[in-house]
Amino acid sequence: AGLYSGMAPEARLVFQALQYDGTNPKLTSGRLHIPTNLYSLFQQAYDAGAKVHSNSWGSNNSNQYGNYTDSSQYVDSFMWDNPDLLIVFAAGNEGGITNKLTPPGTAKNALTVGASENYRPDKGTSSDNIDDIASFSSRGPTDDNRIKPDVVAPGTVISSTASSLVYSTDYTYMSGTSMATPLTAGTAALVRQYYVDNESISPTAALLKATLINGAADMGKSSIAQGWGRVDLESSLFPSSPRAMQYHDNISLGLTDSWSVSYHLNNSSVPFKATLVWTDQPATAFVGKTLVNNLDLNITGPDGNYLGNGGDDTNNVEHVELLSPSTGWYTVTVNGTNVPQGPQPFAIVLSGSFSSDEIAPASVTELTASDIGKTWIKWTWNNPNDTDFNHTMLYLDNVFKTNVSNDTSFYNLTGLLDNTTYEFSTKTVDISGNINLSWTNDTATTLVTLDTIAPIVTIDVPEENHNYTSSTLWLNATANEDIAKWWYNINNTGDTTFSGNRSLTLPEGIHDITVIAQDIAGNNGSSMVNFSIDTIAPASVTGLSVSGKGSTWINWTWTNPSDGDFNYTMIYLDGVFKTNMTGASYNATGLVDNTEYNISTHTVDTVGIINSTWINDSASTLNTLPPASVTDLTTSGREITWINWTWNNPIDQDFNHTMLYLNNVFQTNVSNDTSFYNATGLAANTKYDFSTKTVDISGNINASWTNASATTKNPPTANFTSNVTLGKQPLSVQFIDSSTAAESWVWVFGDGNDANAQHPVHTYAEPGKYHVSLTANNSDGIDTVTKNNYIVVVALVPPFADFASNVTAGTEPLSVRFEDNSSNALTWEWDFGDVNTSNEIEPVHTYTTPGSYNVSLKVSNDDGSDYILKENFITVIALSKPIASFTAAPITGSYP
Repeated sequence: AGLYSGMAPEARLVFQALQYDGTNPKLTSGRLHIPTNLYSLFQQAYDAGAKVHSNSWGSNNSNQYGNYTDSSQYVDSFMWDNPDLLIVFAAGNEGGITNKLTPPGTAKNALTVGASENYRPDKGTSSDNIDDIASFSSRGPTDDNRIKPDVVAPGTVISSTASSLVYSTDYTYMSGTSMATPLTAGTAALVRQYYVDNESISPTAALLKATLINGAADMGKSSIAQGWGRVDLESSLFPSSPRAMQYHDNISLGLTDSWSVSYHLNNSSVPFKATLVWTDQPATAFVGKTLVNNLDLNITGPDGNYLGNGGDDTNNVEHVELLSPSTGWYTVTVNGTNVPQGPQPFAIVLSGSFSSDEIAPASVTELTASDIGKTWIKWTWNNPNDTDFNHTMLYLDNVFKTNVSNDTSFYNLTGLLDNTTYEFSTKTVDISGNINLSWTNDTATTLVTLDTIAPIVTIDVPEENHNYTSSTLWLNATANEDIAKWWYNINNTGDTTFSGNRSLTLPEGIHDITVIAQDIAGNNGSSMVNFSIDTIAPASVTGLSVSGKGSTWINWTWTNPSDGDFNYTMIYLDGVFKTNMTGASYNATGLVDNTEYNISTHTVDTVGIINSTWINDSASTLNTLPPASVTDLTTSGREITWINWTWNNPIDQDFNHTMLYLNNVFQTNVSNDTSFYNATGLAANTKYDFSTKTVDISGNINASWTNASATTKNPPTANFTSNVTLGKQPLSVQFIDSSTAAESWVWVFGDGNDANAQHPVHTYAEPGKYHVSLTANNSDGIDTVTKNNYIVVVALVPPFADFASNVTAGTEPLSVRFEDNSSNALTWEWDFGDVNTSNEIEPVHTYTTPGSYNVSLKVSNDDGSDYILKENFITVIALSKPIASFTAAPITGSYP
């Protein structure tokens, strides 16, 4: 169960889905699709048992607002064919301007609903006054000036069930005539239930509509906003005592028929309302006047007659309200004023302080024709004995004549035809308005009068002073009584008998014909007509054109035809005959400035034959007033070098062009079908003032300026530098933004890193060539600059140590020249292994002591160092010293 019970709890509902889901390229899947033939929409619901059909949709084509469209016609057609279905439509949400009703809410028979304010003052001014109309509610009238909407109902800040696809709650506050319409449809359902359950009738839609309108509360607003007022269910069905409600439903009238009922009002302080509603035949779509069958409501009371809507041939709702009715009898009459497609059923609802008696009086007795003459009959009768008997209703041949009071028991009918039978009928009425529906009838025939009166002859064809363009025509005559003999003569050439009509063949020229008729009493009557036969019309005028014009006059000239029997030219202005001219010019004066006028001509010869061909021309008087200014001048787009302005042109019919100025310098004129201008070649970040003046086709300039200003865009220009662009890894770079007009920055360093600072510092860890880009942003645009191979990071190249020597072994002292075979070395540190060192590149070192020596070399540069040790690289061999030894062999001497 829901939180709220709604207007008609436990009502049975028929839901109809109007969403289209399919692949038809002409339709949008998932969107609302109303069938072109609305008959099928209503028939489906009607076949399911629906008797009230609620519709909160309408045309979104502003050109159709107020129109009686094909969809309006479908609504009226279905309700005519199914008079017990009330179709309810929302008036639309197009606001507080006249003639904004959305079709099919323009249908005559539909109950069209506008929106009044709800009372939820805590929700704002849109719901703080129940006697105000919602600002969005579409106003009437229709294009043919019918009163629409019919009623209004609360439609602002309504607690409504909510779609789970849109809202997270089951209920939400919503506003629109789409809220007021289902509220009214629910109310109509309750009204229908009342008639079915309490009155045991199946009410027509016209009765439901009449009931709601009769009880509607007058909000003091115009009918184009509130219709007949705000829906008030209690006042419609259960008005406060002593006010009561009476109704009559499904009563039919034909052409010229009438129906009446009388009620007695007993309290002048209680308003009396009568509401007549009929479901009319459908009209042709977009016809100028949609009412087909015209009924009229007429109320006769102690103070006079009152006409529905003050006298109305436009609406199929007529209403009379008397705020302070005099006490006494009121006769309510509905006349079939013009019912070409009858019979026309109707419903009528009345409310007021009625007398409470419900028992009708007895009928009159002894009704008889007590005296008869040639042109009159007097009827007499006995009135009933009922103490509350008030008057007798008198009818002659079923046509109501008058009421006579309870102290009158005769009536003399005069002005009758002799020898004619008449039927006289009566009904009795009591002081409470109860009518005895039983007829009391009598017939009588007036006396015969000796006939000494000649018959009245009417010659229907040929017509008096008429020119005929054919030599063959019918002679057709009639008389006001039975004729025993007919004869005629033409141009007094002798009598010829005939039967009242015959074909004649006559030469061209002017003729007269006399027809004589003799009635059965021997009385002769005659009639004569003059006519002419001329089969050739004069030629048309030629060269019809304007020879001069002013703000209040236009002069046309032409050339008359050369026909010898040409007599004059008939002049029409805007379809209205003005004069006959024998000359060849016409000066139309007293005209309205800035207005188009259409002149049309027919030529006529001396016997009156008219050339039926129209010769037309149109021209407009000069305009003395300038057109209105353009409106809604605004900027629709702008860039660095251009600005586009748009506006709404004035609706003046003679508006011709708009003068355009930029910074007070004239630029160009644009025609009346152009409402934009694109100023190009502008400077960036510059304010420009755009001004307009309007001009009509007569050259009248509206001196009022319409102005607007706008500034061209100033997008950024991205650029940057850096403190270094080349170096060895790791290379730290200070980037410097040199962009213009930038408000934010995006740096991409090319090594997978980015930054948003204006002047970032970034360190490149790996050697390589890097593209660097900077994207500069502001509210007017974006710019990117990319510098390819902008940063070059050189890899580190440490030295490689290696050496050799000219000798590696020898006897002491051993001199060794070391050879440096290193690469990328900038410094050298030699260790010869004998505690001696050197920083030379290729030193020469002398070893003085025998032994084996380790030699090492350490080389260095800015990128690093390298070390090599060669063990036992140098071997120094000791010298082999000579050993002194000798022998002696005496050469000479003596042995001691």
